[in-house]
Amino acid sequence: MMRRQTIAALAITLLLTGCFGGDDDSINGAPTGMHTYATNEFRIAIPNAWEILEAHQFTSDIPPNTLIAFRNNVRNENFTANVAIIRNPLAEEISTSDYARLLVEKLKTELIGYRELQIENRTIQVGENQHNTLFIYVEGRDHAASDLKQFIQISGVKEKNAYIAIGSFLADEAETTADLVGSMIRPFEMR
Repeated sequence: MMRRQTIAALAITLLLTGCFGGDDDSINGAPTGMHTYATNEFRIAIPNAWEILEAHQFTSDIPPNTLIAFRNNVRNENFTANVAIIRNPLAEEISTSDYARLLVEKLKTELIGYRELQIENRTIQVGENQHNTLFIYVEGRDHAASDLKQFIQISGVKEKNAYIAIGSFLADEAETTADLVGSMIRPFEMR
């Protein structure tokens, strides 16, 4: 089950490209050039210029547990940087920190040429509480013939659901892309 969820999370970030035409960690004070996108389930800071792709715009290739996606306005013919929010139902109770560690282990086994760029202990806002989690920044390929990509993600567990904010972009993109995706993922909050 966890393997399918991890593959689905990676697949979402990979499929978004073909399916559709700052330093501040506080969402309330979104960094310059960004604004807050909020639902009753989560809140995330997104660049003003990025495209918002809602579930009704997804093709059948996108798993139904994808709540929303954001896509860079700077297109690349091979792959366009994007961020997706995923909600995975949980069969059993698990802490946010344990779920984050499981995601790291799955990435290690599922990405070809897996390389950790940064794994950082952080807290994530879950409702009224702070939960320990991991900020995960890794590199790898989803299959042997694919381009080398970098993935940034953070996750949290609320009740019987795990939420993952995951961004992906080509490894050879400008460092500003990694910084931008990181500035979206780091302050992700669950309501």
